[in-house]
Amino acid sequence: MFHIKKIMILIATLIFLMGIAHVSLTLVTYEGLSLDAIWFAGSGIALIILAFLQFVLLYSEITSKFFVFGHIGNVLAVILVSLVLTLAFQLHIIFLFCLLLTQSILFIFYHLRS
Repeated sequence: MFHIKKIMILIATLIFLMGIAHVSLTLVTYEGLSLDAIWFAGSGIALIILAFLQFVLLYSEITSKFFVFGHIGNVLAVILVSLVLTLAFQLHIIFLFCLLLTQSILFIFYHLRS
């Protein structure tokens, strides 16, 4: 169980860093403030929030109904990134999809064991 938690913390950290990179590259990718730039930054913020949710649920001593929010967030993220993959099949998106899918599976096992 301890090893699963360490792996999940590592994956959540990588998701957080990808969100930070997403937000910080917004103005480099888009030359000005536009609707596309706001959506791009917003998806990075969503990754940051998802990582924070996972950190909170992993470090929380209380097992509660809030695990449902972690499962919903993970499943929605996997679905949305798989839809993005149909439009933009790029290496960093494949890497993010693998991270999110692995985190979702590990989160289910972690929840069932706790």
